[in-house]
Amino acid sequence: MAEKMHRVLMAALCALIGAGATAEPIGAPCQAAEYRQYDVWLGEWDVTSPTLGPIGQNRITAAADGCGLIEEWTGRDGSRGIGLMAYSAQEGKWQQFWTDTRGKVSRSSGAEEQGRLVLEAEAAPAPGSRQRVVLQALPDKTLRQTQESSDNGGRTWVVQFEAIYRRR
Repeated sequence: MAEKMHRVLMAALCALIGAGATAEPIGAPCQAAEYRQYDVWLGEWDVTSPTLGPIGQNRITAAADGCGLIEEWTGRDGSRGIGLMAYSAQEGKWQQFWTDTRGKVSRSSGAEEQGRLVLEAEAAPAPGSRQRVVLQALPDKTLRQTQESSDNGGRTWVVQFEAIYRRR
């Protein structure tokens, strides 16, 4: 009986593989300009803080034929993190899911604003408070990332942390 079940499963698997092999090509649905907004971030980076000095390295790679990005963080303190980002054409926003070795898990979304890419956290720490990450390309080919908070619903923002990305 087990051998018969094994043969049935193998036949089903072969049929699925064969069906996939004859399917039409998917194409490249993620080539619109919106999907390319974070391409400036692709690559390997040394990351420094103006107040703390070198803090780690970041590697950003394209995923799923350019439909997403994978961020891999390695901190000088031994911390590690990974994020998945993708542009949602349905929502007109970027989405990010992040987790790290400290147990932090976050989701954020956002879009380009005045030449900066702004991702706001979906979960606020308190009513009326908001948190966001802003990524901006600078004229010297570095990137500036700030983590900002607002306690008045986003009318004003205070920089909590700043980092500069330099290509490795």
